[in-house]
Amino acid sequence: MIRTKNLYLRELISSDAKTYHSISTRDDEDLCNYAVFFATSSEKRSKEFILEYYNSKTALLYGIFLSDDTLVGAVILTQSFYSRNYMNAIEVSYFIGKNYRNKGYATEALQEIINYYSDKKLLLDALKFSVKTTNAPSIRVLEKIGSEFYKKSDFGEYLRYKRYLK
Repeated sequence: MIRTKNLYLRELISSDAKTYHSISTRDDEDLCNYAVFFATSSEKRSKEFILEYYNSKTALLYGIFLSDDTLVGAVILTQSFYSRNYMNAIEVSYFIGKNYRNKGYATEALQEIINYYSDKKLLLDALKFSVKTTNAPSIRVLEKIGSEFYKKSDFGEYLRYKRYLK
């Protein structure tokens, strides 16, 4: 479990499916536009989504919770298989539920993930992020946590950021 001043992050489990679905429905236009892979169509699909990551050997799905146990978002950490620049990195994807946005939760959660993985004795150089060019709130979050823009995607729709850990 990862703790911050106002939040904690823990791996999501199948019993979180109902609550997860309540913040990740396909009715959320921004979620579907910027991070559609987090959106679920039913509680059953939410459970399947959570179990896919729970059983994964190369990814983790953390829930972002308030201290009162309210689920407000999620973060996926995926092992990066890029060998360019000999960098060992983790790809990070995240979302905050519609009713919890613009409260600093994404910034707080991602900053603590940086702190947590910086303190681990891992052969990990950086966290990497992709963000749509039109997603100004996420771009601000990435800048607040000290991420550096390093390239546009080949099709120009996404910006790539990295945050060195050491």
